[in-house]
Amino acid sequence: MPQHTRTATSSVIPEIMKKRRGYHLTHRPIIEGDAEKPHRNCSMSTLPICTVDAFVVDGPFQGNPAAVVVLPKEEELSDRAQLQIAVEMNLSETVYLQKQDGETPKFGIRWFTPAAEVDLCGHATLAAAHTLWTEGHVEKGMPITFSSKSGNLMATPTDNEQIELDFPNEGLMSAVKELLVVGADGQVTVRHEEDTLELLCRGLNLKMQQLLHVSRNRMDILVEIRADDFATLVPEMGALGKLRDNRVLSVTTRGGADNWFDFQSRSFAPAFGVPEDPVCGSAHCFLGPYWARKLDKDILKAKAASPRGGALLLTIAGDRVRLAGKATTTLRGTMVVPQT
Repeated sequence: MPQHTRTATSSVIPEIMKKRRGYHLTHRPIIEGDAEKPHRNCSMSTLPICTVDAFVVDGPFQGNPAAVVVLPKEEELSDRAQLQIAVEMNLSETVYLQKQDGETPKFGIRWFTPAAEVDLCGHATLAAAHTLWTEGHVEKGMPITFSSKSGNLMATPTDNEQIELDFPNEGLMSAVKELLVVGADGQVTVRHEEDTLELLCRGLNLKMQQLLHVSRNRMDILVEIRADDFATLVPEMGALGKLRDNRVLSVTTRGGADNWFDFQSRSFAPAFGVPEDPVCGSAHCFLGPYWARKLDKDILKAKAASPRGGALLLTIAGDRVRLAGKATTTLRGTMVVPQT
């Protein structure tokens, strides 16, 4: 994540934690009891922690970094302690893993930004799988199941040294609301939520006629613009942070004939303490199906056009989206368990 993210206060997670369009983001205020018992049943004073770059193109210091903490099975950290560690790491996500019973590798998984807990994160899940294999928690080559608030998620190593994640398809047309659609003739055929469209224009420093498509799913907003507008995009985070019912705003454009990618995007989540997410894996569960319909293809190469850059291979398979990418560990260390 960018290093200039907003820092959460010590008292509460922001009040953007509401039920939105039937989707509960599970960002609840930290309760007073958490302050009195910061680590519940946790007897540890320190925890091992790794930083992993996920969805890299070809090496470290690319893609999206995530902090990974593997908790011992018998220990438990409070939400407050997990948030405090996420604030200290100051990355777009800190992910917590805890082994669950079963014959095959299965881990509970939770994701925290520096401001709140979220229900789904792609790059931190990729980082989690990489850590479990490379740090010896799971035998290399064994598939891993993650139990999350968005259901079971699967991670599998591929033959070309990538990790493939099996995630829900967040772009099914039955679950998408189109806010603005421009036809091939340049005429607007759909237009809803005028206040949202105006706020997008202000936040992206674009005029209404520069928007080619705007839609939302249960948690995110997607905007397609032309390649030349994408190349000169200068967002205004204050305005984007005011978007209602939005976790991540993805701005996207198609790839040209000479590009290695089918489409590229940038992702913004200022209301969640992440002005620009270097590579938002879960946003591609919306982006992938959108471009699959437009380009009439089920396998797509995606470029994350943030300053760090990133690459993903997407496979659209019915109500699932498979996200594949590479990861590399950049840091191993020890984190002090918060005492207050």
